[in-house]
Amino acid sequence: MRKTDYYHQHYLEFLEATQHMTLAAIGAFQILCSEAWKRWKPEQHPFPYLPNDEKELERMTRTGAKSWWRVRAQVLSLFTHEDGKLFYQPHREAGERLVKWRNKKAERDKDKREGTRPMKPLPPVPEKLWSQVPKADAKGQQIVYGIQGRRAVGTEQLRRLQAQPWAFVAVDCSIWILGNGSALQKNVRVVREGEGWLILYPDGTSVVPPKKAE
Repeated sequence: MRKTDYYHQHYLEFLEATQHMTLAAIGAFQILCSEAWKRWKPEQHPFPYLPNDEKELERMTRTGAKSWWRVRAQVLSLFTHEDGKLFYQPHREAGERLVKWRNKKAERDKDKREGTRPMKPLPPVPEKLWSQVPKADAKGQQIVYGIQGRRAVGTEQLRRLQAQPWAFVAVDCSIWILGNGSALQKNVRVVREGEGWLILYPDGTSVVPPKKAE
């Protein structure tokens, strides 16, 4: 079985860093690393760290004053001191990667909720197929829109589609609106709006109103 790169590298770094240390020092080091991760609050700081406080470090390692001073130099040699903080550099790098991933995930989730997440580009639908009635919602709970051969279930999905630069062609056409047991076909105009599109009725109102900024 192939080793996961992250953990493989993590243990290689650990073994290399601790090869000169006694078992007691390694134990104290591991406890301090665990304490740093336990105390870490990613929303407040980008990586795990400990306060540069000898009494606090001694208390965390549970060794007592004499035992702590025996291992102190070996343990602290593995930590970096910066702005009153102690941190283990590989853990700083791992923490920053996690925060970056966490922020990106939050942004993706927000885009998904607001209907702005990029969609996989699809090839244009031939114009001769534009007039086909789209398939209704299987559960019958949401309005289905059909325009230029594209199908969107619900207003949020249509907003998402409108945000995609590849989705439509700027032209006068018709839109199907299926819901509440009816199927309506209405004339609309598709126009560019920034990188995306607007779908407008002849009187200039939007089929799907823009999402209000919070």
